[in-house]
Amino acid sequence: MWESNTRPCRGIWWSHFLYLNDVYPWWNQRLGEVCYGHSWYLANDMQYFLLVPLLCLLYRSQKVNGKKWAGYLVWACLLSCVIATYVLAIKDNWSPNSWDGVEGDHYREEGFSRPWTRCSSYMIGVLFSYYWYEKKQTNPDGKLLSIQANLLWVVGLSLLAIAMYGPHSGSVNVIPCNLAAPGTKCGSGWSASTKAAILAFLRPTWTLGLGLLSVLCWHNQGGLIQKFLAAPAWAPLSALSFCIYLVHYTVLTFYISQRTLRIRFELFGFLNSFFGLMAISCGVALFVVLLVEKPFMKLQKLYFEPAMPAKKTVAGKAAGTENRDNVTVPAQMLKLMEPPKKAVKAAKVTKNDGGS
Repeated sequence: MWESNTRPCRGIWWSHFLYLNDVYPWWNQRLGEVCYGHSWYLANDMQYFLLVPLLCLLYRSQKVNGKKWAGYLVWACLLSCVIATYVLAIKDNWSPNSWDGVEGDHYREEGFSRPWTRCSSYMIGVLFSYYWYEKKQTNPDGKLLSIQANLLWVVGLSLLAIAMYGPHSGSVNVIPCNLAAPGTKCGSGWSASTKAAILAFLRPTWTLGLGLLSVLCWHNQGGLIQKFLAAPAWAPLSALSFCIYLVHYTVLTFYISQRTLRIRFELFGFLNSFFGLMAISCGVALFVVLLVEKPFMKLQKLYFEPAMPAKKTVAGKAAGTENRDNVTVPAQMLKLMEPPKKAVKAAKVTKNDGGS
């Protein structure tokens, strides 16, 4: 298993550095050529993120009525993503249900990680950001009316419930097609149009529900959900969450590779494995954060971020800075440039001896 994960990296490592590994090589997943399997998400996220500056520039443009055109562009991306997903699901026989055998494999290999099947959620997030920006500009301290807040609660929670439990019918009393005997009825039993609709609309539905609840939290009207999500207990995990995502694949690969027996589901064993693997992933992530992420963040802040302008002192010098040859040096740089205290003390002693 380790070999299958590392072998493809020898030839396509550069596509990961350019965040193109979700589209190149095109048939990487079908051929088993997957390097660092879950890194497709990093490519997705970076590609969407690179659109944001362009959307912001267009949104702020006064010459072409930028707000209107920025909204049109986001809606065009959103609808194109939904339509493309639906059409491709019909054309290539995709299924979101793992029990559907080959159809589920086709979706996982051909559509699951592609940016054009997933960008609908990101575009909905951009639309909510437009709304919040305008609200802060026009009425920053305004609250929603009670009827408006209640409506958002009902609609938001309903959309989340539909997205979560709507596809449940495809998993009730189902025989997996990969294990079924020839001629046996298996899989979800959904029609092709149902499978395509779930693939096209499930993510936008979930994101829209989440966005409506987020609006309530932004207005400080989120109630118990806001208190739960903003609880201080989540702070440590929030600092580790990204690194947990990066390392968990390695932890799972090691766990599966060293097993000598088949995995059979039983509740206590499942809970034991889940919490055990979660704890190990958190521990490895903590190691990476402390020894890799935090040091590099410190170096970035030290050398690449401009120093904050400081107030001038009575002597006319900027607090925390010093002007050397007309160059303002940040205080943290000065601290690194200062000689060791022992050397300063020795120099003073030598000077005093010479002066006497």
